Amino acid sequence: MSFATWEKVAIAVLVGGVALVRARLPVKIELGEAVLASAALLLVQGLIRDLVRLRMARAQAKHSAPRVTCVCAESTLGASAIVIGMLLVFALSPVVLRVPPIAWPIAVGLVSVFGFATRHLVLDWRTRRLRWEPDHTGVVVWKK
Repeated sequence: MSFATWEKVAIAVLVGGVALVRARLPVKIELGEAVLASAALLLVQGLIRDLVRLRMARAQAKHSAPRVTCVCAESTLGASAIVIGMLLVFALSPVVLRVPPIAWPIAVGLVSVFGFATRHLVLDWRTRRLRWEPDHTGVVVWKK
């Protein structure tokens, strides 16, 4: 697993941006809100990364897509975390996290690195396993 230069720059810009505004970020946050924010970050950075990758690979996308029954693990995890975070928020979870200002850029960095590191993992429905699929953006997930 290696990161392209633009991926490293994207993570650095995200972490640097949060580091600049960390003093304005809340010191206390409910657990549900923290899960929602992390999941949203994972999904948004994944979407932006995929759009950049699709734009870069547009010329190569003229090949027909293979039929595979899989789904992106990163997106599945992000969507699941959104649901869990919403359940925690609506259940009025009493858990409140105390967050020192330095924790914000660290958390953003960890979520971003996790997203970039797992960008090629897919859940294969047939074998019920995680597997590495470098070009799963060009894969037909369901075909009638």
